[in-house]
Amino acid sequence: MEQVNWLSLVYLVVSTPFGVVAIWILDSVGLRAVTILGAWLNFAGSVLRMVPCMVVGTQNPFAFLMGGQSLCALAQTLVIFSPAKLAALWFPEHQRTTANMLATMSNPLGVLVANVLSPALVKKGEDIPLMLGVYTIPAGVVCLLSTICLWESVPPTPPSAGAASSTSEKFLDGLKLQLVRNKAYVILAVCLGGVIGIFSSFSALLEQILCASSYSS
Repeated sequence: MEQVNWLSLVYLVVSTPFGVVAIWILDSVGLRAVTILGAWLNFAGSVLRMVPCMVVGTQNPFAFLMGGQSLCALAQTLVIFSPAKLAALWFPEHQRTTANMLATMSNPLGVLVANVLSPALVKKGEDIPLMLGVYTIPAGVVCLLSTICLWESVPPTPPSAGAASSTSEKFLDGLKLQLVRNKAYVILAVCLGGVIGIFSSFSALLEQILCASSYSS
């Protein structure tokens, strides 16, 4: 069970050090490049998880599974920090909150769909390759669409006067001079980060907790 738990916990482990790197990449190369990079990482991770199912006799299949899961976790760090940038660059001021909320909720909504779909697809151990294959299809579609259809990081015409004249600190300067010294931000980050960490860890172990209390999976 410890190995199974790592399939979920790897997202938390990867997001801690690489979250800051993802924000820097987003600030440096722009929204389009980050979206395409995240889509390709997610697709590559999905394919890597399928390798032991497609190649008979693969040595140490769990290593491929964890490697693919880690690539998907890296892709998630690029995705979860993009909504605020997307809302600021592509939407007028009165629509930014709604756009940010909808884009942010897409990640937990995807987790919800996977939690509902996985038990429906997997009735026995032999069905796991089918589940991995089904999840590879949308990853490939998103990868294709993001590569072909995304042309610019910003719209040709700024959506608002604020977006047209927007200026921001360089990433490292803003991190050192503003965020670290902002007591309200530090308190908010610690509290919110702690809540998300506890909730994510608890949800990863929830099935084992319930099964020990005679609930079925």
